[in-house]
Amino acid sequence: MIQQELMKKTFKRIHLWLSVPFGIILSLICFTGALLVFEREVTELVHYDLYHLKEIKANALPISSLIDKVVPELKDSVSVTGITISNDANRPYRVNLSAPRKAGMMVNQYTGEVLGMDQRLPFFKTVLKLHRWLLCERPDNDEDIWWGKLIVGTSTLMFVFVLISGIIAWWPKTTRGLSKQMKIHTRRGLKRLFLDLHTIGGVYVCLLLLVMALTGLTWSFDWYRNGFYSIFGVKPEKKEANAPKGDKPQPTAAKGASASMTPEESEEEFVVVPPNYIVWQNIFEEVRNRQKDAATITIDDEEAEATLGTLGNSRAANVYAYDETTGKVTDVEHYADAKPKQKVRGWVYSVHTGSWGGLLTRILQFLAALFGATLPLTGYYLWIKRSLKNRTKK
Repeated sequence: MIQQELMKKTFKRIHLWLSVPFGIILSLICFTGALLVFEREVTELVHYDLYHLKEIKANALPISSLIDKVVPELKDSVSVTGITISNDANRPYRVNLSAPRKAGMMVNQYTGEVLGMDQRLPFFKTVLKLHRWLLCERPDNDEDIWWGKLIVGTSTLMFVFVLISGIIAWWPKTTRGLSKQMKIHTRRGLKRLFLDLHTIGGVYVCLLLLVMALTGLTWSFDWYRNGFYSIFGVKPEKKEANAPKGDKPQPTAAKGASASMTPEESEEEFVVVPPNYIVWQNIFEEVRNRQKDAATITIDDEEAEATLGTLGNSRAANVYAYDETTGKVTDVEHYADAKPKQKVRGWVYSVHTGSWGGLLTRILQFLAALFGATLPLTGYYLWIKRSLKNRTKK
């Protein structure tokens, strides 16, 4: 019994010592994470006409015609990298672009009207930077420390110990009457309310917060990601040795260029051959016929990816390689046969965002993250109250 009390005291101190310095940052990480859960829905609500068509016709225009409508709208430095087509006929096609990152142009597939740019709203850009890097920009030199990312990663790692130590410190001596101990009292004063919200409320959301923290750390530290992935049978990739400074990679010759050309001749003769968008139409039709239940089909100049649209890994997809001259499928990599790394990455993202179980798990994730943001605040309140009380006693 004495050992148990000593252990609980020790973990209470660990919980306090880690919570005080990292609490504000943890509150910010949880709050911004909650905001990002429904980013897509908010974005589509703000720009409703960009993502929903007013009229649906029997047939869509060919992909090549749609891209021809989009290209004149682009800057010279921006190129088309692919197209994403939804199974929902009320959704416009998305023409994927080389820049800005992850941006695309929405186009009405029935009329060819270019609806506008699909990209992250400025508000959510700021929220994401806060959530992952505390607004710190990536350093120009990869050897320099990315302080924002490091602080977020360290704080998240401490959060794991805060949650575990908090549960151990709270754990009752006996499970008798546990249901009564799990009740949050609202009529016994502000201090008791905050105490119950911090301790009992924390117990309710602890598991979800712990899962979010453990998966989120894979974006913060390479050593953690390699160790985490290795649990699921993924071997860490070996980094290639960096080329000496001043050495520049030689340009790859375009199709039809001679391998015996000098670098100067290769640069002069280098020609970028645009993808055959007519072939994209052929591969789309074949993939759609093979996988009618695909939620989306994304095509680029090398392959077509058809998402499964089921619960679980929200990024699960079958990948179709195709002949770039005919659009015929030459090989299929089914999700069941995909490499472990691809599966694990998809699952980590799905579990971290709560998308693995559909709308229900996303709502639970949102509420847990939002409540998690209040835990450091209630903890600070209780700590300050206790500190003031101890001072008055002296």
